Amino acid sequence: MRQAYKLYAFSLIITMSLCVNIAQAQTNVADLLKQGKAKHTAKDYKAAIALFDQALKLDNKSKEVYYHRGMAYFKLHEFPDAVADFDRAIKLDAKYADAYVGKALVKYEAG
Repeated sequence: MRQAYKLYAFSLIITMSLCVNIAQAQTNVADLLKQGKAKHTAKDYKAAIALFDQALKLDNKSKEVYYHRGMAYFKLHEFPDAVADFDRAIKLDAKYADAYVGKALVKYEAG
């Protein structure tokens, strides 16, 4: 009985630790997204891309990060990378209209 209790307590601690780590990663992604958007607004697109890269290392399922990184690539006229990011955002959410607009902008600008 005592060993079962220890195992239960240990698994509870591990579960709580994982939940805390996930919450911290989500906060960090939000912070990195915010910082990247600020760099984009300041027209420092390479710095924005670096921040979005960091965010994607923490959460590679963020359609918003892919979209914003795609827009930064678009501003640098790196059209294949921009389209790839818009496609990733669309794959994550087929109804994400901003990604379709971004992709259309690339297609228009690229001729």
